[in-house]
Amino acid sequence: MVGADVAVVWVDKATGKGYAQDYYLDAKSQCSGGRGSCPDTRITENSNSIRLLNAAMVNGYSIVTYQRPLRASDHLDLPVFTNASQAIIWAVGPLNQRYEVSYHSHYLKGNKLVDFGRQPFWNCPTPESDQKQPEQPQKLSSSPSYGGGNRREDVANSVQQQRPQLPATARPPAKPGAWDIPPIQCYEPEDGVFYAQMGPTGGKQGYPAITGHVGWGISWYINGLLIPEINVVRGKTYTFVVEGGHDPNVPAKYHPFYITDDSVGGYEHQSEEDRKNIRIFAGVHRSRSGKLVPTGVGRLCNWTPNPDGPPSDEYPSFGAYQRSLSLKCDVGEPGIITWTPDADTPDTVYYQCFTHRYLGWRINVHDACDVAQPSELDEVYAEPNEGISVEESIRHESKVLPADNFLQQHENFLQKHELDLIKHHKMTPDTKKEQSFDINLEENPEMTRIIEDGIRAAEELEEKLRANQTLESVNQTIPHQHHPGHPGFNPGPPGGHRHPPPPPP
Repeated sequence: MVGADVAVVWVDKATGKGYAQDYYLDAKSQCSGGRGSCPDTRITENSNSIRLLNAAMVNGYSIVTYQRPLRASDHLDLPVFTNASQAIIWAVGPLNQRYEVSYHSHYLKGNKLVDFGRQPFWNCPTPESDQKQPEQPQKLSSSPSYGGGNRREDVANSVQQQRPQLPATARPPAKPGAWDIPPIQCYEPEDGVFYAQMGPTGGKQGYPAITGHVGWGISWYINGLLIPEINVVRGKTYTFVVEGGHDPNVPAKYHPFYITDDSVGGYEHQSEEDRKNIRIFAGVHRSRSGKLVPTGVGRLCNWTPNPDGPPSDEYPSFGAYQRSLSLKCDVGEPGIITWTPDADTPDTVYYQCFTHRYLGWRINVHDACDVAQPSELDEVYAEPNEGISVEESIRHESKVLPADNFLQQHENFLQKHELDLIKHHKMTPDTKKEQSFDINLEENPEMTRIIEDGIRAAEELEEKLRANQTLESVNQTIPHQHHPGHPGFNPGPPGGHRHPPPPPP
């Protein structure tokens, strides 16, 4: 497909006009700045080598007849062989709002050879319904006869002259059959970090059904979800970890992330007139020359479908389709951009690709975040119906409860335990078995008084020892000072005592 010389033809059902345009497929991506799947005229001026002859629509079938030279007219064309078979490709798909090709879901799988030098004859099959009620083709559009002279002067670029320019819709309604993609609420994730990666659009139930726009086959995935709506709060800072590609020389793998009020995207290739009405809030910086340069670039991470799995249109939900995807990343580092919506931020903005159109979706900006709170439980008592016994339930204890005087018994035990420690002259219990004296203190009050006096004296002695140790530690922290003229003389401790000087070395 890449490098092919293609003729793109269609019939506009609204106007009944037919179109034919010369294309060059530079890459498997939408046309962006002359790179990708572009009309020849987007790459080089006056390079359309195709001439529309006529177009008709018969029983819902579009029939377009066009003409082109056998020889290549420029570097974007390929010659048509007349003495040998030649490989061809074909595909059927939608057009975007620029009336340029978009991602096609029906295409040739395998090799197909055509002998263009054969005798021409009609070989298109006719449906059975058409055979029963044949109709004459209705000629809808034709061009003047092909005369001599310069071929390009005779070829009228009907696509550029007759194509209607329709404005983009900011909020198209979702189409029936769209997958239900859960929105990212304003209170999630708690750290405010979003991961932006690339992935497939999900077929008819994905991007085109959700947004109402024609996609190219790839779109943004935020935290693993296909173009979810994001809810943010003014005043809070959010971080986007961008993994959409960083090589501008490969447009199909280069998708800078930015936030804008433009629902279309692709700011880099917008006209100067359109740019005047577009605001960008994050993902770019202005260079010294005044040009906006994208900053939301990083390695490419792509959610890739299972090649052995069914087509995306056969999955009943996005959850089922999501489980068939696997994330594959190129070598490199992701890009990081931060954004803090403020009072000047509109209520609705969009995350988009800086170089391509229609890859992202909507961000809803709120003044505050209403976190869902659990509802209060209101107890409701209902009278039992007739025939239902209202006797109390029988309670079965699962373990033995303590006696009523349990607490008093426990207090008596602790008091007796303290007396035992005093009786054995021990301040802490010890598990070792020592010699003890069996003295009944209740019958000997004099002995109890002697023991208490001894304990009190021991505590006072312990306090004095602790005070002396503290005083010595303070004295040791005083630095030694030499008295002038008397080396080795040190001031003594308090009380007038002096220590002798140290012996000479």
